Amino acid sequence: MECEERDRHAIESRIREAQLPRVKTLEEFDFTQAPRIPAARIRELAEGGYIERSEPVVLIGECGTGKSHLATGLCLAACRQKRRVRFITARRRWSMSWWKPSRMGTLSV
Repeated sequence: MECEERDRHAIESRIREAQLPRVKTLEEFDFTQAPRIPAARIRELAEGGYIERSEPVVLIGECGTGKSHLATGLCLAACRQKRRVRFITARRRWSMSWWKPSRMGTLSV
């Protein structure tokens, strides 16, 4: 029971650290409304193998197609695996680092 409580707390902590705009799960995503999104591929990504292989996941599409929902769901899946993740939009990432010197004296592009 104590281990379960510790695990639950660790997951909740990682979800807070991820800075998700709102909590949306992959289970809530309606793949029937977005038939071009391969549900099997998203479920595969939710297993986290891409993290172990240090592979990026980039979601591209028109407004309202579910990119943020899927990204949030993938973040939650990673948090449930006790992984540390951070949700960040491309716009925010771009504004944070484009041509700004990093702390180590190099440029982050």
